[in-house]
This record gives sequence, structure tokens and C-alpha cells, in this order.
Amino acid sequence: MIGVKLSSLFKFRAFENNHIEALIKNELWFSVGSAFNDPFDCSINLPMTWATGETLLKFIAHHTELPMVLHREWKSYSEIKKIIEVTIKNMLDKPIVFNGESSDIYKEIIFGNLEKSLVLCLSKNVKNNVLWSHYSNWHTGFCIELDLDSLLKSMDLYCHSEVIYDDKPYDILSNIGSGNNYSTRQLIKDICFKKCTNWKYEEEYRFVHNTMAKKGVTSTAISYNENCVKAIYFGCKADEKEIQSLCNKLKNRNIIFYKMEIDNNSSSYELKAVVM
Repeated sequence: MIGVKLSSLFKFRAFENNHIEALIKNELWFSVGSAFNDPFDCSINLPMTWATGETLLKFIAHHTELPMVLHREWKSYSEIKKIIEVTIKNMLDKPIVFNGESSDIYKEIIFGNLEKSLVLCLSKNVKNNVLWSHYSNWHTGFCIELDLDSLLKSMDLYCHSEVIYDDKPYDILSNIGSGNNYSTRQLIKDICFKKCTNWKYEEEYRFVHNTMAKKGVTSTAISYNENCVKAIYFGCKADEKEIQSLCNKLKNRNIIFYKMEIDNNSSSYELKAVVM
């Protein structure tokens, strides 16, 4: 909703020992893209192009001397326009898809750090029925509510943002040529926050950590202050013994506990959170 400040983020978990231990120890696991369930996510598998006609036009106009050279040669506006259009057509007639052996060196230069970037995936919506099913073991798990401001102060992040859901290929030239201070890490940032529209239902928000994963490591536990946890939500199918066990382990902390229930008063597929 426009004008509403985001205050909480949610991490869906199953009742597994490693998830429970991480919660108790105030840790969140950041992972590299190769560990994600989407092979295009945080990866050079993301659909990419070298450029489009529009980005080539902007690049030629703002980052080359061609327009000025043509102007000094007393070319008319229509002649300059025609020459630039022909130049762009000639460039676009060549393969511009970002693949093949010829692009490997560029991929290494531009995206060398991508496979080492540590990313944490969270959601903005605790009532998402599909997320409870996919990431909390068919509604039998739990969900952690985290205070966004406290979390940002608690972690050494490179960047954080909502995920942008877009099916258009990533335009390399547009992003490389977008500023004098543009770095290859900025490209990493862009790619880490881009997913196809099939995933839009997740309403995802991401953290990218300042440190990089060590070679051969796909996940790293990052600590946070325990006051970052505002509440725990239990799935509507969660086992009562598991619920009570986790509540007991967290009883000395200022955490509110909720149980998700089916909202029978709603005319749509709705879940509601009820204080325990």
C-alpha cells in the first residue's frame, strides 16, 4: 500500500532441528544463488541481452562522441539521425544474446562475485497460503516475524530491497552505462533483486550481506540481536507438542505467539492470525 512504511518481514520455517536451533541462537541463513530453488535466481542464467535499440541509442547519445563528430561535420539533424539509426541496426544485426564462448570473459569480469553473494530471502506477507505450504511444510511449521528497522541495524548489509518481478531480459549495456560510478557489484545488486513474474506471489524482500561466501560454501549463518524477533506464528496444522516445546524454549523473551487459522468469515481463501 502506497505511503505505508514496511515494518516487519517474515521467514517461513519447518519444525526441523536446524531451523529451531537457528531461531534460538538468533541466526538467519544467507545463501548463494546456486542453492536457490529457482535456477534463474541470482544467477548468470538470468535471461540477458547485450543491448536493445533503445539502450544503444541512449548509450551512443550520452557515452560516445559520434553525435558531436557528426555535428562538427555539418551534418543536418536528419542526417545524424539516419547515421545513428544505421549504426544501431548494424549492431543489432549481430547476435546480442548474452551467451556463448565469446561472452565468458565478460561474464567473469561483470559477474565474478555473483556466485559468492550471500542473500537472505524474506516475505512481506505472513498470511500467504502458498508460502505456508511451500516453506513451512504444508502449514505444519512456523513463521518468524522480524522487525525490519532492528534487523537493518543488527546486520552488516551491502544492500536490501523488495524483489522486482519482471520477465524482460536484463539489459547489460543499459546498466553498465548508467553512471560514471557504476561498479560490477551494482550489477550483482540488480540481478539479486530480479525474478520472473511467476514468483510474484511470494512478495519477497531481500538482504544482500557485505561479506562474500567462502569458496565451496553455499550457506552462511549470520547473527542478529534477539530483539529483532517480534512474534512467532504457528501453522494451522502444526503439532501442539511441537508448538509447546518451541514456546518453552523462547519463554524468557519478549515474543508474541500466534496460531494461524482458516478465516471462515471470509468469502475468499483467507488465513488469520490468532493470539495464543
